[in-house]
Amino acid sequence: MSRRPILFSEVAKPLRNLWQKFAIGGLVGVSLFLMISDQAGVATIKQVKSSVLDIMGIFLELGTQSTSIIRDNLDTLKQISNLKNELDRLKKENQLLSDWKHKAGALASQNAALRNLHNFIPLAPADAISGRVIASSDGVFSKSVLINIGKMNGANTGQAVMSGVALIGVVVQTGNNYSRVLLITDLNSQVPVRIQNTGDPGIMMGDNSKMTNLFFLPQNSTISEGDIVVTSGGGGVLPPDLPIGIVRRGSGALFKVEPFEDWSDLGYIRILNYKFDGAILTK
Repeated sequence: MSRRPILFSEVAKPLRNLWQKFAIGGLVGVSLFLMISDQAGVATIKQVKSSVLDIMGIFLELGTQSTSIIRDNLDTLKQISNLKNELDRLKKENQLLSDWKHKAGALASQNAALRNLHNFIPLAPADAISGRVIASSDGVFSKSVLINIGKMNGANTGQAVMSGVALIGVVVQTGNNYSRVLLITDLNSQVPVRIQNTGDPGIMMGDNSKMTNLFFLPQNSTISEGDIVVTSGGGGVLPPDLPIGIVRRGSGALFKVEPFEDWSDLGYIRILNYKFDGAILTK
């Protein structure tokens, strides 16, 4: 005898009856569970938010403190920078005062020496011819300027040319209305000089840089940095005692001269019409 197959309707009918009996209760239970879970979830979220807020507060407070510390450090660095600038300014002023001190000492020594002389015959004063620089040649191989003073105004080769305070060069070429001045920094410039503080003679030579070099100083020279360099008047070409610059120590045993003149600000000049005996040899 064969078995009768089980129909799906026979299985589904009891399940449907159970569903109908417990559907309402089950739905109510699920609803209650979801409500309770939702309330629990909100509390958890609130707790998480509260924790996050606390953590953010800590980081923000640390950030504020760090910002305050950084700001204080920046203020300190700014004050240090201001102090450094002030220190640099004071150093420059101190150097300037030191230079003037050397000048005053040199003048005092010179005055004392002159007071001890008897029957001293001073040199004839040099007349000055005023003009201005109208062009400059600041190349690698030449350091010269063109001035608006020529033969018609009394300019002659070999005359000393002064700025407001110091010797800047010598007239080497003249026209009727203009002249060319070879600056003391030019490679071809050679000027007999004297160290005002010690009286040591020497020759100052240019090398096309902003400073010049000192050569042929006495072996027993007591020259030191900060001494004043003036023209010696040797050879009778330039007047003596024209201020030039300050001694600076170079490499090794070499001494340099830092001119008083600011080469970037050459304007009005004076030619010294110095009378002397002898001839000037020019190339």
